[in-house]
Amino acid sequence: MPIAGDLTFKVVFADQGASDLFDVEADVTLQGPGKASKTKKTVDMVARAATATVNLALPKKPTAGEVYTVTVAIKAVPGEKKTDNNTQTYNVLFQ
Repeated sequence: MPIAGDLTFKVVFADQGASDLFDVEADVTLQGPGKASKTKKTVDMVARAATATVNLALPKKPTAGEVYTVTVAIKAVPGEKKTDNNTQTYNVLFQ
């Protein structure tokens, strides 16, 4: 992934439940050399069976040529029973 301008991760997730969701928190953590870089944003509402998109800008740029682990997490909402699909992890090489 090239490093240019502001580094923003576009996170797309779905409400797979039977009711609308409110105040859904999306987090992105970038772990590599040095201290982890984290950012989060709250989506006010996601309609039942709909998808939501949130853009999360990292507060600092990663070092070019380094491999980072990117973890994307959607926080569980009240009453959510299935949470094993709320987190994804990727290895990313920035250039």
